[in-house]
Amino acid sequence: MPPLRHALIAVLLTFLPVPVLTAATPASAPATLRTTRTGDALSVPMALSYHQVVLERKSGPGWKPLAVLYPRTLNREQMRDVSFPLPVGVADDEVRVLGYRTPKFPSRFTYAKHSFSRPAAAFEVPVSKALDRLKSSPKAPTTLTQSPATETENWELRGTRLFYSHAARGLQVLDVSDPTNPLRTGSLRVPVEVQRMFVLNAAGTEVLLIGPSTSKEHPGALMLLLIHIQHGEPMLTGSLRLEGQMTDAVLNRSSTELQILSSVQAAKKGRSTLLTRLELIHLEKPKIAGKTTFAGNRSAFRIQDGRLMVSVREAGQKRLHEVPVEGGAGGLVTQPAKRPPVLVMGYELSVGGRNLKAQNAGDPTELPVEMTLFWRTDRVIPAGDYLLQVEDGGEGIEAPPAHLRLTPAIAPEELLEELPLGQGQVVGISRQEDRIFIAQWLPATASQPSRLRTWMLTLNDTAAITVLSTQEQDLDGLDEGGLNLAKVQPLWVDAATLVWFIPAKPESWHWWKDPNVIQNSAAPQTRAGSVVMALCPLRLGKDALIAEEAQVFPVQAQVMHVSPATFAGGFVFFSYDHVEGSSPAGHAAPEIKVPLRPRAGEIRSWLQVVDFRSGTPLLRDAVSIPGQLLGVRLADSQGAVLVTQSELMLRAGFSPTRVVHASAYDGVKASLLSDYVTATAFDAAASMDEAGLYLARETGRPGVVSIRYDAMTGRLSQASAWNTNALPILLQSIGGHLLASSPGHFEVASIAPVTGQLNSVASFDTPINLILPVERATNTAPQDLWIPVGEQGVELMQKQALGSY
Repeated sequence: MPPLRHALIAVLLTFLPVPVLTAATPASAPATLRTTRTGDALSVPMALSYHQVVLERKSGPGWKPLAVLYPRTLNREQMRDVSFPLPVGVADDEVRVLGYRTPKFPSRFTYAKHSFSRPAAAFEVPVSKALDRLKSSPKAPTTLTQSPATETENWELRGTRLFYSHAARGLQVLDVSDPTNPLRTGSLRVPVEVQRMFVLNAAGTEVLLIGPSTSKEHPGALMLLLIHIQHGEPMLTGSLRLEGQMTDAVLNRSSTELQILSSVQAAKKGRSTLLTRLELIHLEKPKIAGKTTFAGNRSAFRIQDGRLMVSVREAGQKRLHEVPVEGGAGGLVTQPAKRPPVLVMGYELSVGGRNLKAQNAGDPTELPVEMTLFWRTDRVIPAGDYLLQVEDGGEGIEAPPAHLRLTPAIAPEELLEELPLGQGQVVGISRQEDRIFIAQWLPATASQPSRLRTWMLTLNDTAAITVLSTQEQDLDGLDEGGLNLAKVQPLWVDAATLVWFIPAKPESWHWWKDPNVIQNSAAPQTRAGSVVMALCPLRLGKDALIAEEAQVFPVQAQVMHVSPATFAGGFVFFSYDHVEGSSPAGHAAPEIKVPLRPRAGEIRSWLQVVDFRSGTPLLRDAVSIPGQLLGVRLADSQGAVLVTQSELMLRAGFSPTRVVHASAYDGVKASLLSDYVTATAFDAAASMDEAGLYLARETGRPGVVSIRYDAMTGRLSQASAWNTNALPILLQSIGGHLLASSPGHFEVASIAPVTGQLNSVASFDTPINLILPVERATNTAPQDLWIPVGEQGVELMQKQALGSY
C-alpha cells in the first residue's frame, strides 16, 4: 500500500460539521389558534383539523412549550374541543396555543413509552471486551514497546551542515553557513522512532538512524536506516533489522565500525545483553561482523582509561566487560547527554528543546537568533496557499503555552509567522468566511477566576496573522478538572452568533459496585449538584466580538455522561446521564452510606434543549430519553427525531452491546419509535451525518455498519456494512465519505446519498503507533485533506482527480 504522506485521495470534504441529521422536508408552519379560558383551563374549539396542538408560555423574548395534545388520536367525545390545564397565576397574554396540520411522526408514537431508565450494565466490566455472540477474544491494538535507550542529544554539525533528528519527525538537514539565517534544505520522515543518529563522514553525506520500527512489516523491531544526503536532501538508501531493544551505541571512526548494545529475551533465563558489531565499509550494504552476549541487562557503554567497557547489571551488581577496539578508544564517537555549542562563522550554535540558537560569540549581550525546528500541531485551518497550525498548549499554570503558526500549504514545516497565545489551553476553533475564531481556556489564578478567551483573527493578508478582537467570559467556580475541555464545540446558532459548548467531565466511580459505608467522615462523600455544561455566546460586530454572559447548567445529581451538542432547527440539543438517589450534601456524620457505583435501574438519560430562535437562549424542561444522544433528525418548531444509544448486557464479563433508539420529541416529551440491537460494542467508535449512523463492528470480521432512520415508517434498520482491515478506533463522516482510523491503518469509504451504501475506495498504511485523529481533519481546495497529528505535525492526503484514488 502507498505511504500515507504521499497518498492521493479524492474526497469531497468540507469543514467538519456538528453531527446533525438535517430535515429532509420543510417544517409545516404553525397556526395560532383561538382559545377560550374557563378558570384555570384553556379550551381550543374545533381542534380536529390539527394533528398537533401545543400550549406555550411566554418566557423572556421566546416561548416555552408546556403541553402537547393530538386531537385526532383522542376518543370520539373529545374530538371537538381540547383543553389544557394552566399553571396557577398565569395571565391570558402569557400563553398561546399553536396548531400543526401536518403530522410529523407515525401515529403510533402517541401510545409509545416516554419514561425511561437504564441498568448500569456498561459499568459492570472494567475494560472493553468482544461481544460473546461469536465467542471471540478481545484483541488489543498493536503498540510499540518502549525502548530502554537513554536520551541523548540529537544533532550534529559537519562543516556548515547541521543534522537534527526527532523521534516522530525523522531527519532534518540545515545549511548554517549564515548562522543568523539558517536554511532547512531537506527533511525525511522515516518508519522508525529515532533514538540514535550518527553522521559517518566529514562531508556530511552519509547518516545512520537507529530506533524501533513503526511499520507493520517489522513492528517494534530494532532497525538501522542508511540515509544519503545529496544537495542537502536526505534519501533513504537501505535498512537492516537488528535484535532486541537498543540501550546504547558507539561508532568507531578509525575502523568505520558501529557497536550496538541491545536488551534481548533469553530462553528461560530472563533478559540478557547483546553486543552487535557492524562493518560500515560499504555503506550501501552494512555487514554484521560479530555478536557477543553478556549476562544481565541495563547495559551501557563506558570509556575508562582509554578502553571501551560494557556496563551491565547482573544479580543486583554492576559488572564491567572490556570490548576490544581497533585503533583504541580515541576514535570512538558517542552521543553525549548534552552537546556543547559549536562555533560557526563567529556564532555559537546549539540546540535546546525545539529551537536552534545562534549566539554571537564576540558579543554575549546581543540577542540570540532562534529557529524553531519542530512543533506540535493539534489543529489546522487551511487558508488558500497557507495553513494556520494550532498548538493547543496544556492545562494549568505550569503547562506549555499555546501558539498559532502560519506556514505554506506546500511546505507545512516552513514557519512564516508565529503568534504566541500565552498560558491557557486552546479548546476549540471555528471559521466563518475570512475570520477565524480560537477558544482558549484560562485557568483560575490567585487574582482572577477561570475564563474562556475567544480570539477573532483574519488571514486577509495571507502572509500574516491579524488579531481583530479578543473577549473573555467569566466562568467563576468552574475548573479544568470538572470540564471536558477536549470536547468543546463551536455552534453557529445564526450568522452572527457563535456559542462555545463546554461539556462537563463525568463523575468518577470506584471499582466496587455496591454502596459502601464510610466511618467518621469529616465531609460529605457526594456532591449536592454537578455542572452539566456551559454555554459561552458571542455576537459578531464588523471587526469586533461582543461577549454575552456565560450560561452554566447545574443539576442536583451525579452526572455520568454528557453527549456532544447538536444544533438544528434553531435549537441546541444535548443529553446527560445521572444517577438517581444521589445523596445531597450535608453536615459531617459518623456514618455515611455512599452509592460509589450506580446499580441497575439507577441511571437515567435526560434530553436538554436550548431554544435560540429568539436570539436569547431559552432552556426547555428536561425530557426523559432512552439513552445517550447521538444525533438529531428532522428538527423544526414542531419537534425532532432523536437518535440515542443504550447498553444491553448479553453475558457477564463481556462488553455490553449497543442498542440504537429513535424517539419522537414534540417539545414536551420523547416517545419511543424504534429500537435496533446492533452487532457492535457500546463503547465502539461512532459517527453520524445526514445519511445515517455509522458504528464500528468488532464481531466476526472488523468493519462498520450503517444504520438509517426511515421517516415514513419511523423504523431503524441496517442500510449497509463495510469490512475494514482493522477495527476502527475513530470514525468521521465528511463530504460524502467515511474515514476510519486505527493503529497502522487509514481507510476511506464512499457513502451513497440515497441508500447510505458504504463502498470501500481506499486503504493506506500508517505507523503502527499512530491513530490519525480524523475527527479534526479539514480540507483545502481542491479537496486536499489535512489531518493534524500532534508531535508528527500535519499529514496531507492530496486529491488527484475526482473519483480517482
